[in-house]
Amino acid sequence: MLFYLTLFLLFIAIYKWAELDGRWWTLLIAILIPTLFEGLRDEVVGEDMLGYGGNWFYLMDEKDGLLDMFEFAQTPEYAYHLLIYLCKKLSQDIHLYMTACALIKMTMVSLFAYKMREQLSSTLFLFSYYCFFYVLSFSMMRQGIAVAICIYSIYYFFNHNIIRFLIAVLVAYFFHNSAILMLLLVPIYYLRNLKYKYYIILGGILLVYFSIENLFELVLM
Repeated sequence: MLFYLTLFLLFIAIYKWAELDGRWWTLLIAILIPTLFEGLRDEVVGEDMLGYGGNWFYLMDEKDGLLDMFEFAQTPEYAYHLLIYLCKKLSQDIHLYMTACALIKMTMVSLFAYKMREQLSSTLFLFSYYCFFYVLSFSMMRQGIAVAICIYSIYYFFNHNIIRFLIAVLVAYFFHNSAILMLLLVPIYYLRNLKYKYYIILGGILLVYFSIENLFELVLM
């Protein structure tokens, strides 16, 4: 645990250096370092890597083309299967695919922190992400990518760009269908100018809280 906490603080320190420097290449370094740490790990690290992550990668050799690949995807997560397919075509080394997954996640998270640096503490945000999602994403491959894209979508939501927010959520959905829950933010967007919006939003939160099991069953269906 101490090793990972030290590592997280190092990653955050590199990011803060890039944030203060403000040049694109320093931000690129801040993205690549945690990306490579995740992407170059042993392929058996992560429960889902032992389940579907590695198996799906090696099964792509049996697919005749994109249509066959999409038919193999028994869930709506077509973007995730397409990512595996393209990585397998580029290299037989599974670490390319693992690095690509990590690169998507760290790019989304780092850009969100950078663009929202005036509105939130990037240090606290990144520390929370690393503690709760970074290592956990070693196991939840699809969900980890969807979470990162959904985090970035909040930037559009915060700036009232509802169309780009919906597009980002749709992209996240095609990595993992749980991203559909982000649409719960849409009513908040349209209620923002109502007189009793805080009471309505609070009521909505309570409704979601007490019906969360039904919502998850709907997502799974």
